Amino acid sequence: MPPDRARTDSRARAEAAFKLQCRGRTLQEIADELGFRSRSSVLTAIRRHTLRMPPEDLETKRTYTAGAYRQVTKTLFESLEAAQTAGDHTAVATLGRAIGEIQEKHAKLIGLHVPVVQQQEVDVKVEVRTSATAVIENAEQELLAIAAGHRDAGMLPVLDVDAVELPAEVTR
Repeated sequence: MPPDRARTDSRARAEAAFKLQCRGRTLQEIADELGFRSRSSVLTAIRRHTLRMPPEDLETKRTYTAGAYRQVTKTLFESLEAAQTAGDHTAVATLGRAIGEIQEKHAKLIGLHVPVVQQQEVDVKVEVRTSATAVIENAEQELLAIAAGHRDAGMLPVLDVDAVELPAEVTR
């Protein structure tokens, strides 16, 4: 079946469908508004349109996104001024928060966002063992605790230990 419309008109409709989808419209809403036969024909047109679009590099995407943030911020500031003039304090507060969120996203995008580092106090206790005897005694206690745990579970531990006499200067 031949297409109902000329190619240029078809491409313009596909681009319009893509823009509407980017704005959150459903496929059915797009089909109704632009005269597509079905949701699947809208989806096909959008897919073909995106295939015709050249791939973007990261810097290009950042540039477009930063431009979109600037446009949204401009619109929000205009609305904020109108709300202030009207004396609508609830709208002023809401718009102020929205502006802050957009500015924070924009700062993150362009690398200006630096998270706030909070200082924390850390209490460190260091136990110094000055003799090899203390280390051996601690290891012995830990091994006995492990052995007791295995004994309670019905398992007999196997320990292979060699006794070594330490020189007097090491045990001090």
